[in-house]
This record gives sequence, structure tokens and C-alpha cells, in this order.
Amino acid sequence: MTFRRAGFLRDSLRLAKVMYSGGRPRAIRHLPVIRSCGRKGADDRAQPGKTRDLNQPKRINVTLLYLALLLLLNVYLNNWGWPPFGLEGVWYYSAFAALLIGEYIVEPYFTTPAGALANSVALILTLTAVSGSSAEVNYQTFSRGRAALLVFGGAVLALSLLAAYFNRSGGKSAKIGEFASSVVGAIGRPKIIFGALLLASGFAAFADSPGKVAILYLTWFAIVAVDPIGSLVSWLPAAWRASSESVGAVESIEDPGIALVRLWSSDQIRLGSTLLFDKDVRGVVVDITSSLSQPLARVAFDTAAPISRNTSIRLDEKSPPLNLVGHVGRESSLDELVIQASPVISQTSIEESHLLSVRIREAECLYQITGVSVTGETTERQTRDLFRVSARKLGVWDVKSTSFDPVPWVPNPGNAVELVKISEGAEDPQFIGFVPGTPYGVSVDIHQIVTHTRRSWAFSG
Repeated sequence: MTFRRAGFLRDSLRLAKVMYSGGRPRAIRHLPVIRSCGRKGADDRAQPGKTRDLNQPKRINVTLLYLALLLLLNVYLNNWGWPPFGLEGVWYYSAFAALLIGEYIVEPYFTTPAGALANSVALILTLTAVSGSSAEVNYQTFSRGRAALLVFGGAVLALSLLAAYFNRSGGKSAKIGEFASSVVGAIGRPKIIFGALLLASGFAAFADSPGKVAILYLTWFAIVAVDPIGSLVSWLPAAWRASSESVGAVESIEDPGIALVRLWSSDQIRLGSTLLFDKDVRGVVVDITSSLSQPLARVAFDTAAPISRNTSIRLDEKSPPLNLVGHVGRESSLDELVIQASPVISQTSIEESHLLSVRIREAECLYQITGVSVTGETTERQTRDLFRVSARKLGVWDVKSTSFDPVPWVPNPGNAVELVKISEGAEDPQFIGFVPGTPYGVSVDIHQIVTHTRRSWAFSG
């Protein structure tokens, strides 16, 4: 105990020295509370485009639509429904690989050295296996084009091996690995490798028909640069949401009383907003992100009605937002409440010793804030920093006895925790003081105090 007190005093003196050095108070800068999610370097190598806004089922649908469109193009190019397995069909299978592996399904966001290695091997095997007998260019031109692509594929293969070999090395070797990783992340993408194969094979197969080559090139450039089908699939739900009252949809359920909701925007929704689900189920926003274009929110609901995924939600404009802190978190006990709170609560007037209110069965139990710390949360979607607020149980205020009655239970996991509005009580001679920030006056029985004091004197002599 002595050691803990000494450490506390030492830290307190150090903090006071930092805050008041130079004779005037100094502000302490807050640490950033939201950091980027995903793997290290993933954001730097992320591929731009509409695919980042589409979930996996939608990306699969977009891929199938593009492949169907290219099949129609193949009917024009080869006068046959299915692409042949010779040079005349390499362009289609290259597009298939670029779309399936790169743009929409396997690697829609970034390319790893292992992925670039597989792409380069596929390119080299295709080039060595394809025959130029049916090419509409002379054999020398065909051979030079194939040699250029083989050199490109070999370079990507070598850089991928370097990146993999020096992945966990230190010193100068680590810089080699980082350089190789960044290069193959840019040129080893399926869209680049198989796109080059598509352009070269398309020219070699249809060089005598400039119109076919032009249509093939324009179609591919439109898919890569404009992404018309992906843009349409992204735009249609947004247009439908704009014409409806929906503000979001349920993504998952955190049993027993929390729904994780994807919001279409953060313009109208904030911490404490009331949302309406289907079947007249109501919930209140107890946590919300602040850095995403489509925020994620945790919504606490009291009823036990089942809520399914993708359920549309609406904003209850009649109910004003509550002054919430967060929701009941893990490790809460009979005496102490642990609140998982969003960093946005720093924008409120919350401070140490303020009172909190949370429902325990039918009673509104009061707690007093005793501590706060920064903690982290990692999910499949993101990595965030949160506040972990701790509070001591006071109980339910009894006006007659001017004291707190105990509540012998804990609140339900996920219950909303509200910040009690500060209101000072008027001076009254019957009270010796007030509970901080409340009009709750505390009185004592003076006769009991005198009797107790006399007994203490008698025993002490």
C-alpha cells in the first residue's frame, strides 16, 4: 500500500509540473482516438474504385454481369458463343482472371507479394503454352510481343520472391523487402498483368480487323476506368435510400440487446438518437464511429423482439436525443459499472465525479464516475480506440431518508448509460450539503450525532 501511495504522489507531482510549468497552466494534448484499420500498408496499396463500397455478394454479381457482357462481345469477335481455347480466346480468359481475381473477388483492395507471384506465374505459363499459328500478325512481331511480356512476368516474379524473402529481415535487407513489396503491389495486380495480356493477345488475334480491336480496347478501358456496372450497382441502393425514410440497416446482432447498424450517413444520427426498427421496436444509439463515410453504430434496445439482419431502420424525429455516455460493458459488477464509450463523448461536459444513470430492472440507479482509460477494439471491419469509463454504484435516491437505497443487482449488458444533468439545489437549513451536481440534499439527525459523540468520549476517557 505504501508503494502504491508513493507512486500515486510521484505521478501527481509530475503531472502538476507538466501542467503548471512556467507559472501558467498548459494544455495537455489528447491522443488520436481513431486509427486506420486493416493490415499495415494496406491503405497505401488499396486499389481505388467503386468496388471498395460494394460487399462481397454485390462484387460477385458485378463480375458475372461483366463476364456476360464480354461473352456478347465474343460473339461479335469470333462469331461463336463461347471463347475458343486458342489465341482468339486468350483475351476473354485474361479478362476473366483480371475481373475475378483482381477487381472484385480475390484481391479487390490490394495485392500481396504472394498474389503477385501467382499472377506472374500464370502469365508466364499462358505465354509459353499459347501458339502463334493463328495470329494475324507476322511471327516476328508475335515473338517480340511474347518476349516482352515474358520479361515483364519474370521481373514481377523476381521482385515477388525478393519481397517474400526479405519480409521479416532487419536493417538494409528490410528496405529491400519494402521496396520490392511496394513495386509488386503496383505492377503485380491482376488488372495490370492480365490486362496487358488481354491487349497483346487481342491485337495479335484480330490485327486484320481494326474495328474489332478498337471495340475490344474501348470495352476493356471502359470496364477498368469507368466501371459502369459497378457504379450502377453502387448508385441504385443510394438512390433508393435517398427516396425513402431509411437511415441505415442492421448488419449484425450482439446478443442480448445490441444491434450493429450501418448508417447511410452521419448527418442526422448522433449519440443518443432514437431509432425505429420493424415491428415497432425502438432503440437508442449508444456508440457511433466518427471517421467513416458510412458510420457504424451500436443501438441498444430494451425489448426482446427478434431483429434480423438487413432490417431497415428509421429515425424517430419526435424523440429528442438523450445525453448518453455509452453502454454497459464487460467486467461490470455489483459495485462498479464499466461503460464502453465512444470518443465523441469528449465533446460533452462529462467529467470525473459526474453522475450517471442506468436502468436496473425497474429502477434508475445512479453511479458516480471514478475513472476513465483508453482501450481498443478490433473487429473484421475496423480498429478503433474507445474510452473505458468506470463508475461506483450509489443506488436509488430516497427523498424521505435523504440517502441512497442499495440496488442488489447489475444492469443488463448493453443497457444505455445516461449522463445526469447537473442541477444545484437551493440552500436549505435542514441540509448539511448536497450530492455533487444534484439537488439531492443530505441531512443528519443532530441528536444521534451528539449521542454518538458522547459515547465516544466515554469509551476514550
